[in-house]
Amino acid sequence: MSAPRIDQLDSAGPRHRPDSGWNAAIGLAADLHLASGLMDTGRVEYLRGSPCIDEIKVGGWKMDGDGMLPIPDGPGLGLELDWDAVERFSGKAA
Repeated sequence: MSAPRIDQLDSAGPRHRPDSGWNAAIGLAADLHLASGLMDTGRVEYLRGSPCIDEIKVGGWKMDGDGMLPIPDGPGLGLELDWDAVERFSGKAA
């Protein structure tokens, strides 16, 4: 389903939407950005302690006191990647 179609469905009214994208750091950043732009989205799931999620982002992911992840706010998806970790997990030089 494309993003414009999701937006059309979202404007139809609130509903529960489980937001999980069991992927790496880049996918988690995309999930956070998408969820922040949709109505009635209260959470994004992610697997804490997963090296391919936590180590690829410089500084890792850290929840605040309310158990929330901050939405990255830098250019693009807001991430700074640890290229050594990208190489380690992909098996290819970055």
